[in-house]
Amino acid sequence: MTALRLVCNVDMPGDEDLPNDDAHPFWLALDDLGDTVAASFKVRGLDPDSKDYYWENDEGSLLTMSSDVPAYAAYFWVYLPSDPAIQATLLPAILVHLATARQALPDAGWTVTLDQQPLIWNDGRFHLVV
Repeated sequence: MTALRLVCNVDMPGDEDLPNDDAHPFWLALDDLGDTVAASFKVRGLDPDSKDYYWENDEGSLLTMSSDVPAYAAYFWVYLPSDPAIQATLLPAILVHLATARQALPDAGWTVTLDQQPLIWNDGRFHLVV
C-alpha cells in the first residue's frame, strides 16, 4: 500500500475571513490534529521533529498548512503512512479532529479528499464516498 494524501480546503462564505484568533475552536482543532499526527510518529519510534516528515514518504507526513491562501481560506494536507494498519487507526483520529474543526465553522465550505476520493459531511462527521 502507498501513503495516502488527505487534503482539506476550507472557504468562508461571502467576504468573511477565517477567525483571526489562535484560541478559536477551528484553530485549536487543527492544532490537535497536528499533535495527533506527530504523536503517531512518536508511537512508532520516529522523531516528528525530523525534516524527513514534512513531505510524503512511507511513514507519512506531518500536517502541512499552506501559507499561500487568502484570509478567507485554509488549505492543508497530511500523508498517512503506507502501512494499512497505521492508516486504519490514524485516519479515524484525523477525521474526529476535522469534524471538530468543521463544527467550529458551520457556514464554511469544506472540500475534503483522500487520494482524490471525496469525503462527504453527513451526520456530524466526514465519510468516504463508496
